[in-house]
Amino acid sequence: DGQAATVHELLEGLPADAAADAELTALRAADELNRGSLEQAERYLALTGHRSVSVPEERRELLEVMRAVLRLRLARQGGDLPAVMEEAQRLLSPCEAGESRMNLRALALISLGAAELWSARLEDAQGHLEQGAALARRIGEHYLEINGRAHLALVTHFRSLPLSAKQSRQVIELARRHGCTDDPAVAIAYMVLGAATFWPGDLHEADLWFKRAEQALRAELEPAAGMLQHLLRGELEMALGHDAEALAVFQAAMPLTDLLATPCPLAAQMRARMVHAQLRLGDTARADAALAGMDPRDRESLEMRIVLAELRLAQGNPEAATAALAPILGSSAPGTDSQGSATHASPVQAIAVGGFGDTADALGWVVQAWLAESVACKALGDTAAAEYAAERALSFADSGDVLVPFLLHRAPELLKRHARHCSAHAALIATILDMLTQAPGEHGESSRGGSTPSVSDAEIRVLRYLPSDLTVPEIARQLSLSVNTVRTHMRHIYDKLHTHRRRDVVERASALGLLSSR
Repeated sequence: DGQAATVHELLEGLPADAAADAELTALRAADELNRGSLEQAERYLALTGHRSVSVPEERRELLEVMRAVLRLRLARQGGDLPAVMEEAQRLLSPCEAGESRMNLRALALISLGAAELWSARLEDAQGHLEQGAALARRIGEHYLEINGRAHLALVTHFRSLPLSAKQSRQVIELARRHGCTDDPAVAIAYMVLGAATFWPGDLHEADLWFKRAEQALRAELEPAAGMLQHLLRGELEMALGHDAEALAVFQAAMPLTDLLATPCPLAAQMRARMVHAQLRLGDTARADAALAGMDPRDRESLEMRIVLAELRLAQGNPEAATAALAPILGSSAPGTDSQGSATHASPVQAIAVGGFGDTADALGWVVQAWLAESVACKALGDTAAAEYAAERALSFADSGDVLVPFLLHRAPELLKRHARHCSAHAALIATILDMLTQAPGEHGESSRGGSTPSVSDAEIRVLRYLPSDLTVPEIARQLSLSVNTVRTHMRHIYDKLHTHRRRDVVERASALGLLSSR
């Protein structure tokens, strides 16, 4: 039921002579799991088996169920999909006997779906999570329902950002009603909602949701979810221009891979972003060595090819950059078919990065690939191919509302040049350039300090809500404004105060007396 703290308190209050009881030993194993002591949990689980002979016959079946639940949880936290499937089937088979075991059936289905999700088996995961969450709702097991629906929102994230955002908000509201907003399961919903605002470029809103996830989730307890948390945080830091911080986040996440029994597809993206961060820090030698030392299969992955192209560009070798991208993008220059219409050899429609299919993350890599191709072609003097590649990057970004890649690969001059030659994406280019003007280093240092920035009354009204935990939509409702209006005011506030994070703008505004003025 999500009352792990209460269980721990009760166990701590038991007398010493109760320690040898098999059923209490099983509960102690569950308690250790909740506290992150996997080795101790395994030890208690083994002791439960040894002590089970002393349990009365009428309670032995229930003890075996408890042991199966513990094995399931251990396998799930370790990302061991085969073991999860085995234990889930063990729980599912006797559950058809009656309603009394429906909670175990829901637990088994949700655990199985979560394990399949982290193994990138999205179709299987969706089916099991939907069944488990629906069953949990029917029998009134709200904690299990929240767990299932949070993971289901993550499955949806890999298909539709708007729908996943809606589902995440529903999970968060359900958790609020039942008083478990700080539970690790809800952290998944926070991450999904943060990602849904991150990729379209609302970095400040994303930062808020990622912080909530970081407060609720202990990465060592849920290593796969912890990897996603670190990946999203690192990508956000890169989008903000904090490359050293991003590199540290990615490096801190790598030990989590050792906690998983089977490789997590997110690890490939993590390694790619880690090398990408090294490149942005100007450490081409270390990035080159990292790529050279990888397993050949990892080095040939789509995201690594894109990072390799970025490396070759940084090394002044555009020919090698286009060669790295060729297997992904085909020929960059448009040709003509028999009717004289423009064609493109092997155009990429979507890149299945890390096995997660046509996702915002994957689309982000696609956009980054076309941007790198455009830069390379321009360096080679092929203006037509450069313009075509820039147009493809903008088309993919526009189709999926994915703008962050233009912050991960900053090329304002490329966009300005393209706007002069092509008006198809003029509004999109203007939005991206506006985002880029807020990037670190874009503001003149001379304007810092001195007189208090001129912040309008309307902006002050929004500014006073920023120290709170309210999201942008919640602030908009409080002020009876549209979400877009609030976001516009926030962009102007960040620009005027020369800050890039919500917590930084609050600190600077407080120091300037803006939070208490007017």
